[in-house]
Amino acid sequence: MAQRHRRRSLRNLFLILILALVVWYAKGCPLPTQEMELHRWERQRLAPESTVVWSYQGRQGSDRDLLVGVSPDYVHAYAENYRLVLWPRSKDAATLVVLPDRTRYTVQGGSYLGPALLAVDPPSQAESAQLVMTVSYRDSRGSSMLENETYQMEGEKQGSCFFFQLELKQDGNNSEEGALWFLANAFSPDVLSSYPYTLTFYDSDGDLLETVGTPPSLDTSSYHPQALAP
Repeated sequence: MAQRHRRRSLRNLFLILILALVVWYAKGCPLPTQEMELHRWERQRLAPESTVVWSYQGRQGSDRDLLVGVSPDYVHAYAENYRLVLWPRSKDAATLVVLPDRTRYTVQGGSYLGPALLAVDPPSQAESAQLVMTVSYRDSRGSSMLENETYQMEGEKQGSCFFFQLELKQDGNNSEEGALWFLANAFSPDVLSSYPYTLTFYDSDGDLLETVGTPPSLDTSSYHPQALAP
């Protein structure tokens, strides 16, 4: 009887393992941690392995976790099981990147998704930061969806980076949401250059440390910043 019970237990364990493998495979063979997933995507892109400097956990079930890492020449922006974008890393100043998925914020009890940005390599003495960005967008018919709308964001210092959440001004305005969708899908400095911005950093006394402006148009053909499927 004991031997039969042992055989049944082993059989059930084997079936559980097979089922777990099937589920794991169906989900795309995820690795145990998001950092390991990031490095797997980097290997697929033949990109250097980055050092993670910032992370974000989605606040609701449908929100993606985000990671940002740095390598000598690039800032690696990764959205969980979605995309990896490589941004050229500035050698002399902070690098502003658009995060590869929208992030959630709460205003007056409501929960919304909006584009978010991250400043990497700010001045070491920076204690606060401000980002001012102008957004304009016209649809394929030439109709203006958003015309020179200015968004001012206060940076939230998170580790060695500054996080900027862009919040919608017009709740329920499809034109604004449509225009900002294109900003949220900016995959390179060439696209970001269409959104004039000024990024400023201040020390603990409020003295200006550094100003970074809209980058010039860059040749990004060497790193192909499109979304990558695992």
